[in-house]
Amino acid sequence: MSLTPADAAAAYVLPDLTVIPLGDVAPAQVVLVNRAGDFRQLTAAFRAAVKSHMSRHPTTDGNNDRP
Repeated sequence: MSLTPADAAAAYVLPDLTVIPLGDVAPAQVVLVNRAGDFRQLTAAFRAAVKSHMSRHPTTDGNNDRP
């Protein structure tokens, strides 16, 4: 089971995956963490993708300072 934003769920529809929309769900805080000293390119690329997404979809509380 996974809670996924509607736009992501729509983009990754697979034949063996069932998507059930949830209504009236309040936004939740999500935190991205990784091990100290993890300098792998994949980790950096994922962090950059998250920052890019957050800059296009700001939080409702105004706290958009993401590490």
